[in-house]
Amino acid sequence: MFDLYSYVNVNWTSPPKSHVDQHDFYGGFCSVMTFGKFQGGALNFPHLELNFNISPGDIIIFRSWLLEHGVLPWTGDRRSCVWTTNNDFYNHRRFLSETESGTLDDLMENS
Repeated sequence: MFDLYSYVNVNWTSPPKSHVDQHDFYGGFCSVMTFGKFQGGALNFPHLELNFNISPGDIIIFRSWLLEHGVLPWTGDRRSCVWTTNNDFYNHRRFLSETESGTLDDLMENS
């Protein structure tokens, strides 16, 4: 799973407000896994009028750059890992693959 994404974010604070991840790779996916002992904390998609109750260890995959999402309030200890790819990372890797050398060191030497 780690080869699909450029980074992971670990959350353990208050629920994020509803948002769209504008810097995530357009066309890519986001994976969210929760863990801890908690009640509530559903993943909310307000425009779709959908809530997903994610149990510890469950993974949900969606397009975070397209769908507004947030987390409803919870009680207890709720943490989550969020895997995604930043759009800049994707564009950088695509640029490197189009160069003759394909490595950042070679690119820096030629600039």
